[in-house]
Amino acid sequence: MNRFRTQKLILLFMVSLLIVPLIAYGDVGPKPSLEINVIGIDTDEYWLDLLIKDVSGNSWLEISDEERLEVAKLEAYEDKDGFKPALLLGTGAPMWGGLRGEKLEDGSFRHYFGYIGVPDEFKIAILKKDGTLIVSDVVQRTQFQSYMDYDLSNIEVSTSDQVGVGIVREQIPWGFSVFGFVVRLLLTLVLEIGIALLFGFTFKNSLKVLLITNLVTQVILNVLTFGAYTAGGFFFVAIVFSMAEVLIIIAELVVYMKLLTEKKKWIRAVYAIVANIVTFLAGFMLFSFA
Repeated sequence: MNRFRTQKLILLFMVSLLIVPLIAYGDVGPKPSLEINVIGIDTDEYWLDLLIKDVSGNSWLEISDEERLEVAKLEAYEDKDGFKPALLLGTGAPMWGGLRGEKLEDGSFRHYFGYIGVPDEFKIAILKKDGTLIVSDVVQRTQFQSYMDYDLSNIEVSTSDQVGVGIVREQIPWGFSVFGFVVRLLLTLVLEIGIALLFGFTFKNSLKVLLITNLVTQVILNVLTFGAYTAGGFFFVAIVFSMAEVLIIIAELVVYMKLLTEKKKWIRAVYAIVANIVTFLAGFMLFSFA
């Protein structure tokens, strides 16, 4: 009895460690992101913003009054299709980012945008120090965490504004996706096996069931998540992800109740629920700050 009380206290402590940061940050979970790599631009002195149709009028961007004067032309820009600067004029849902890029070793510039306000449809606008404005065609983001190249290598250097120029290519980060899947799988296995040991299950009798069950459920979860984003974007992902997690809890509950035979049924049931809640929260915490 004392041993089981100790196990319950340890479990309570582990869950507390996961829940407290959730309360503190108040907002966790994987968020959409966009990384744009500008190639072939003829100057280091420029500002970049995304152009969208639905601006809020309340900017989340913090810049000095001096810099706001420098980008006044970009801030006032609206094209014939109604696209306006997202960072400078504000997005309906928050989006983090900056007007300046990070110069890379190959001479290109990296720009990062993150959080739930990252648009699915936009144009890229660049204001050079000399006042020249460069605007891309409409861009459609198809990846939940998107990586794009904006190639200006083949456009002519000009002191007049250029609209609908440059080539935008979205990369499919297969390596990053596979890496993310492996990390999520390992995190799930470590936590679920660790919690199983706390409940008194053993490697000899339960390891094979845990390994196979989690491999299958993680593959299903990842396929559904990527498919949902392709079909309906971030909010569809949130719905599908939540529904899938509930179904996975039910499926693992059934499997563990039937196959983890070394403990009583009520212990198997409690383990299945606790293990899934802990891994669900841990996974959200891990990838919400990526």
